[in-house]
Amino acid sequence: EKKYYVPEIIKIISAKDKFGFVYFKCDTDSGICEFVVRNPFGSIIRIDENHIFIIDIDGNRYSIKDLSKLDKKSYRKIELYV
Repeated sequence: EKKYYVPEIIKIISAKDKFGFVYFKCDTDSGICEFVVRNPFGSIIRIDENHIFIIDIDGNRYSIKDLSKLDKKSYRKIELYV
């Protein structure tokens, strides 16, 4: 009955780790987006082998439906947390 809009991440422009927070800047299907993740190992959830959800500190959700489709630089920025 309820729907929740989840932007799909196409490219990770930057991911900077500071004091347990990860600051992401990503290109999504809705445009460029910046968000912060508090505990990356609890907020980045692997659904299956290639699909992950990211939940930011405000409760917004982002999706990477297929990790293998990310470019190499983007994959290197997220691989530490999945």
